[in-house]
Amino acid sequence: MGLTRAIRLFRLATGRSTAAQEIRDELALHVDLLTQELVDSGLPLDAARAEAMRRMGNVDRIGREVTLRNRRNERVIRVGESLDRLARDLRLGVRCLARTPGFTVLAILAFALGIGASTTVFSVFNAVILRPFPYPDTDRLAVVHPTDSVGQYTGVSETTFRDWERGTDKLLLLAAYSGDAASLSAGEVPRRVTLSRVSAGFFDVMGLGPLLGRAWNAEEGRTAAPVAVIGERLWRRESGTDPGVVGRVIRLNGTPTTVVGVMPAAFQFPFKEQVWVPYQLREPTGFRRSSVVVRLRPEISCSCAGPRGRRRSSVP
Repeated sequence: MGLTRAIRLFRLATGRSTAAQEIRDELALHVDLLTQELVDSGLPLDAARAEAMRRMGNVDRIGREVTLRNRRNERVIRVGESLDRLARDLRLGVRCLARTPGFTVLAILAFALGIGASTTVFSVFNAVILRPFPYPDTDRLAVVHPTDSVGQYTGVSETTFRDWERGTDKLLLLAAYSGDAASLSAGEVPRRVTLSRVSAGFFDVMGLGPLLGRAWNAEEGRTAAPVAVIGERLWRRESGTDPGVVGRVIRLNGTPTTVVGVMPAAFQFPFKEQVWVPYQLREPTGFRRSSVVVRLRPEISCSCAGPRGRRRSSVP
């Protein structure tokens, strides 16, 4: 007797569970019925039973296969019933919401606000607790955004920045920064990159040095020399981690620029830059809505005040 015929005998399409003992009993019943048919045809009882067992095949294997297929059918039926209930509930919910449009709008707004608030809280928790900033002593870092009389951000002029440096040199390390975009030509195809113009001492303020090479020196920073520090991701994408990238000349907006260092991928301040270049504060009204990042000196407690202006207690 084949396996397909044996399964058909148990009517598995109904999806009803069959206990192991019931399966054994039914298999034994079919063996007895087949034995009786063979005895009626003239075979001795022992020979008839042996022939019946041979025709039935491996009874234990049939029992296991029947049990497994029965369980699969049960799962399929349960999933189908669950989906059917879900579809009915959804249809009922849609009809109820359609009858009360005012409540529907309020419910959607409540869900949207709840999801937005939860996402914001998790983003902050993830950034501050699960994935803390890569800079050392972040509680000693702050970002200063100068504002005008109506609360609008203003740029930092060189005069203001130098006044801050002189007035707080015993308390703080300061550096100005501003974001920009540039066309980078390091190979055959130019690409658009995010660029940050930063004043001298920027990497000292952040407390994080290059992964490869160096930051620019004081003279290069003072003269805004054509040198650049690039991000690790850009380095890997353009040079395949070739350490010879240090000293290589690239073109930023058409200007030949020497790469002097590579910053680790975790360093993404202030705007997830790919390139950092020196900047000099020369324009009297500041440049491109620049901001200032400050670090309390190690010997100063965090309760001391920094430069005047709008301030955040941590770096994004």
